[in-house]
Amino acid sequence: ASHEAMKREGKKKKKKKQQPPPPVANPESGVAPKKFGTYDMVVVGCQEGDYDPRDGFDKCEDDWVACLANTLGDSYSLHCKNTLGQMRICAFVRADVAPAVHHWLKSTEATGLGHIMNNKGGVGISCRVWDTSVCFINSHLAAHDDMHKRRDDDFAEIVGGCKFGEKLECTEAFHHLVWMGDLNYRCEWGIEQGAEIKRKPTEERFNAMLAKVKGGPPGRAEIFKHDQLTRSCLAGDAFLGFQEGDPAKSHMPTFKVQREPGFNYKTQRTPAWCDRVLWKTAEGFVAKQTSLTAAGDVGTSDHKPVASGLTLELLAHSATVHIESDDPSAAAEPTSPMRETPSAISAFDVALDVAPEQSSATGTSPGKVRRTQTVDATKSTSVKDTPFLRKLFQTMCCCLYPSNEWSAPTSQWILRFEALSATNLIASDINGKSDPYVVFFSSVLEDPGKYAGPNVKNPKWRTKTITTNLNPTWPCDGKSVPTLPLAVSHADVIGREHLLIRVMDEDTLSNDDLIGSGRLYLGDFGDAIRAGKGGKIEKLIRLTSKGRRAGELMLSLVLEKNPHAA
Repeated sequence: ASHEAMKREGKKKKKKKQQPPPPVANPESGVAPKKFGTYDMVVVGCQEGDYDPRDGFDKCEDDWVACLANTLGDSYSLHCKNTLGQMRICAFVRADVAPAVHHWLKSTEATGLGHIMNNKGGVGISCRVWDTSVCFINSHLAAHDDMHKRRDDDFAEIVGGCKFGEKLECTEAFHHLVWMGDLNYRCEWGIEQGAEIKRKPTEERFNAMLAKVKGGPPGRAEIFKHDQLTRSCLAGDAFLGFQEGDPAKSHMPTFKVQREPGFNYKTQRTPAWCDRVLWKTAEGFVAKQTSLTAAGDVGTSDHKPVASGLTLELLAHSATVHIESDDPSAAAEPTSPMRETPSAISAFDVALDVAPEQSSATGTSPGKVRRTQTVDATKSTSVKDTPFLRKLFQTMCCCLYPSNEWSAPTSQWILRFEALSATNLIASDINGKSDPYVVFFSSVLEDPGKYAGPNVKNPKWRTKTITTNLNPTWPCDGKSVPTLPLAVSHADVIGREHLLIRVMDEDTLSNDDLIGSGRLYLGDFGDAIRAGKGGKIEKLIRLTSKGRRAGELMLSLVLEKNPHAA
């Protein structure tokens, strides 16, 4: 009886989770609800967002999503959401833009204790806007000043674990990748190089930092020069190739603050810009930040929320016909994410390894479905509602050794390598070496299966393997490196596409390992085709693995008319 009484007493003293914050009528900072109508898409992420839901809601997540929906208003609809523990991400799309947004996928990766616990990690969603691939990841990385390397490792683990069906890692696979969250990177201002980094600052260092921070943008900029995240980006240890605005100029440090309105900092930790928004954009495309603010009015956390406005350049091929149909049985991609993705894959999904079950539903779909068809403007465009090139690309890039014995070539243009080499590749084998080969794929390349022999399984455009070498050079002799036939001859299409590249380590007893990946923008070739002549691209491509440096690939690639064209 005494034991039961103690249990009841313990339950009475259990701390109740905090209630959701009341709305701020006229926020002095942040993004006001009335401004949301100017954005085509609103993506919101949170970390440690757990509280007792309001009456009428069984789960905190449902209450949270409802709060967002009510704030945004009827002009927006929820297209995709994803959750991992207390990390959440939601994408709302304005009604007039919704028909262009499709093919939603989601993924998560936990990086907490044992790389299983979901108190830390990342939660992501991806979509297509016309022919543009876009991905959003919300993450919560390791805490404390002395955990800089662990944060870098958390980032790499999320990149390696978040799969959206691509043949490349998420940091290379999309036209635009936006990464947000409590990244937890701190500032090491006032610490001598090589000195021990302690979690709690001395009173003297804290007061000196606070004076700098409250002194305005110049003082904040001095502190921000010692930002750990900036250092990781420059060193290639994390967020390689990402861009960011100027947090120090735009707003006060967002951590560690008193749970009240205003920027009043706790002495237990140094002020830091822990809450960040970064983005990575493929070559040939543009992303611009239009605003960056921290909502100082919010007082329910020891972090201040951050809001960023971004303008992303979109791709909509003039030679791609987006068709809407009332036939629900038609092979198509959904106009809405609220419908399971059918098995048919569009021509421009060649960069994806899509399984239908990977797409998850969050509701009921409207009746219309989307079909995407690629039309080569140099050929007949009278076919409007047939699979056309879809089947051609479904087996794309799925081990083809290049052959000069082409059968019934239809390609008008080819890509021929004059030079191909790599340097500083990552060692993948226990002998400190790798056995590298290169795989090429793109939505504008011919199906390699058309040029492979009958005994070749899973054909793909690839070089031969060079053994035990971290600085290989492949001879461009017509035998070691493939010539790549283009399936599309439309200059506007070629000029906006990329050649996607994976450098692999060949293993005999196990699956081949990814050494690094990258992409080559084909913009100059679009201009060359438009002029009716060949062209050349010479490029040093920075390879990445899990968002970190993985070596370099040097190539000289020539565009020329196919001498074997029928």
